[in-house]
Amino acid sequence: MLKHIDELSELPVSELKEIFKKRFRGAVKNLATKKNGVMFSGGVDSTTISFIAKDYSDIVLITVGTKKSPDLLYAEKIAKELGLKWKKEIVTEEKLLDYFHEVKGILKEYLEKKDNKLMEIELGLIVFLCCKLAKEEGINTIFSGQGAEELFGGYERHLISFKKNKSETTKLLMKELCELDKTNLERNSLIAKYVDVNLAYPFLEKEVIEVAMAIPIEEKIDINGNKKIIFHEIAKEIGIPEIAYKRHKKAAQYGSGIHKMLIKMMKEGKIFI
Repeated sequence: MLKHIDELSELPVSELKEIFKKRFRGAVKNLATKKNGVMFSGGVDSTTISFIAKDYSDIVLITVGTKKSPDLLYAEKIAKELGLKWKKEIVTEEKLLDYFHEVKGILKEYLEKKDNKLMEIELGLIVFLCCKLAKEEGINTIFSGQGAEELFGGYERHLISFKKNKSETTKLLMKELCELDKTNLERNSLIAKYVDVNLAYPFLEKEVIEVAMAIPIEEKIDINGNKKIIFHEIAKEIGIPEIAYKRHKKAAQYGSGIHKMLIKMMKEGKIFI
């Protein structure tokens, strides 16, 4: 149970930011092993994890995407700035055709419960490829930024909710956090188990959730359309490269280019959902 949110919410925002930094660093440290991978999109979440994790582990950044996709382009630049090993998988239609059927098979029973099967397969493909690359590097544990959007209001639906009713947005974020076990985490777990890799979620450690959810919603979203505002500030203060904390990236399936490629393949009759 998250017992201390109300108590923490009485503190000034400046103090909450410092508590978050300390707790998040502690979460990354506790989850780190001798050698870790990071699902690395070149966004603020994975860059922040990587920036901290390099103090405690031999880190390999892992990125998947189609040729010239935004995630690959940003990831390469930021990996160089961080001075960390970077492993990539450039996804072609030929490769994706094989991977698509494999992931669809792994998630067969899970997909039966889902309405948006395409999205689930797209996201599953990214996790699958990252885990596969990690395994090839001899890595048994890979970091994921899962949970950051729910903690800090990173989705468009959070902005829409905020414009309608701020207090309801906080409830929405908590509801989505509580439901992650039955959504993204279940899907990811099925894939990671299949590949025999462990997933580590520093954003979803209890102490991290408590302080993040104590931060007022007005510090996370504004009516001008900005999302995850305070986390971008925290990332800047921690010291991650400017290119990462200023980037407002698209969801993984779009930033990787996988959604666009799958839609094309569906229209051509090469795959079916």
